[in-house]
Amino acid sequence: MAEIDTRAQGVLRRLDETKARLSRAEGAAQASEQEWEAARQRAVDLGVDPDRIDEEIQAIEAQIASEVSRISAQIDHVSTTLQSVNH
Repeated sequence: MAEIDTRAQGVLRRLDETKARLSRAEGAAQASEQEWEAARQRAVDLGVDPDRIDEEIQAIEAQIASEVSRISAQIDHVSTTLQSVNH
């Protein structure tokens, strides 16, 4: 009978440990869900559609590339102008 009690206690202990792990996992899942929703809301607040984030990033990258080209052309123009003034 003592062996059955010992085994039963072991099973109950493992059950309690499993319940505790499950509870922690549920808490982590809930926190992750809240963080996900907060991130989506931040995107909306910034005027970005969170369901089209990849397209939004591509559009921003295209705008940046365009601005870099424009600024580079202006720098080239200023450099050329300075060279002609210095000679």
